[in-house]
Amino acid sequence: RISVYLKNIFYMALFFRNTDQLIIDLDRFIRVVDDSVLVFKEGVSNYLNKNFDNFQRNIQMVTNLEDRADEMKHSIEANLYKNSLIPEYRGDVLGLIDKIDDLSDAAKENLYQFDIEMPKIPAEMQDDYMQLTEVSILSVNEVLPAVSGFFHNNGDVPARISKVYFYEKEVDKIAYKLKRKLFKEMHTLKFSEKIHLRYFALHIQQISDIAKKIADIINILILKRM
Repeated sequence: RISVYLKNIFYMALFFRNTDQLIIDLDRFIRVVDDSVLVFKEGVSNYLNKNFDNFQRNIQMVTNLEDRADEMKHSIEANLYKNSLIPEYRGDVLGLIDKIDDLSDAAKENLYQFDIEMPKIPAEMQDDYMQLTEVSILSVNEVLPAVSGFFHNNGDVPARISKVYFYEKEVDKIAYKLKRKLFKEMHTLKFSEKIHLRYFALHIQQISDIAKKIADIINILILKRM
């Protein structure tokens, strides 16, 4: 067991040689993206509960966080090329960074759509939308620590990746029930209103879809490292 452990440490040293600053920057980037997703969750809750002043503050916060995430992403990308870091894995790491940034982009764009289009979500469906949001966020709560854990060589990465896939499937189940309820039970709504509300469910689902794609990239990196 000791020899296997030492071998893993040796390969990790080769895999991430001269990348201490890169890992520090990635950790900071991940924290900013995580904050943006949490603000998104709070924003959906405030919108559903008609706390529109707080909702507007959420929009400003997520905008600022998304701007910071973009700046940090570009800085990390420049560092990868400028210092010729991990050239054999650079494409995968760049793809990983792009997908993580997509979470921040999706959080901002979704709140913007709520603000612009002002969907009228029936009171009897508010819990459905909130549950969809919460479980989508659970996939992010697993995948971002998995990314950080991969670069720090933590042993819980595979377990977290499994949870990402689990929550992504749960989101699909919740979304299916929500849409079925929307089209089968909400008889007072016009068909155009149902289509509009389905659109917002799809965009909330997008969060867990991105988390799954990040998990896929981490799995590829794990295989390459092995």
